Amino acid sequence: MGNRAWGVQWALKPTEYVLQTATEKCKEVSSDGHILEKPDDHAHALEMLKALRGKTHEVSTGVCIVCKWSDGTTKKRQFTTTTRVTFAANITDEDLQAYIETEEPMGKAGGYGIQGIGGLLACKVEGCYSNVVGLPVHDTARAIAEILSDGH
Repeated sequence: MGNRAWGVQWALKPTEYVLQTATEKCKEVSSDGHILEKPDDHAHALEMLKALRGKTHEVSTGVCIVCKWSDGTTKKRQFTTTTRVTFAANITDEDLQAYIETEEPMGKAGGYGIQGIGGLLACKVEGCYSNVVGLPVHDTARAIAEILSDGH
């Protein structure tokens, strides 16, 4: 899949390009084997949230940390973290519509933000909560510690 699929601008500075590409690619929400991206509009958000209601879905984040030392050597750690989130079954269409009207679901993979009002939709989180927010903090800190413990 080319970078244009994520809407990355080719005219960006290299550092901006890397950050934007990583941001667009790193977080995936999947349900029933389908990747749920950011909703296109309110109707799409409602469709996504209805599909998640009463079900368990997965949020996967990919992290790659590269450290270049002053002697020219590099160390890299990369990993993925997957968290399972279950939405309550008793959420009404009216509840979902009211949530969408807050605009919080827009621009978020899966159409919800667990760290905000969207957290009310989830009745169970199995795994790393911060992964669902956007970065698996514990795993990332461990990977950084591994790189730093390599003697540099």
